[in-house]
Amino acid sequence: INHGLFVRLYEKPGHVWAIEQQVAKRVSLREVDIETNAQCGVVREFFFTPRNPGQQEIEFFLGKVHHPMQVDETFKVLLNVKGSDAV
Repeated sequence: INHGLFVRLYEKPGHVWAIEQQVAKRVSLREVDIETNAQCGVVREFFFTPRNPGQQEIEFFLGKVHHPMQVDETFKVLLNVKGSDAV
């Protein structure tokens, strides 16, 4: 709880990674950054600060820039958030 987690995903040209708004609120999405690398292309970084203990599933969608509902790829992260007293 209250520790940062980040997920970095490489994007294909003409596509963008996203998550649903309700999921973003539930897992406390704090920031999304974009990094451009000459060798790797575009990398989107999602930064979370989980506030509630338990298992959370975060599903990312790679959609077309001009047609975001056309999902090309998905990526799931299963997050197990431990309480502040857990070691």
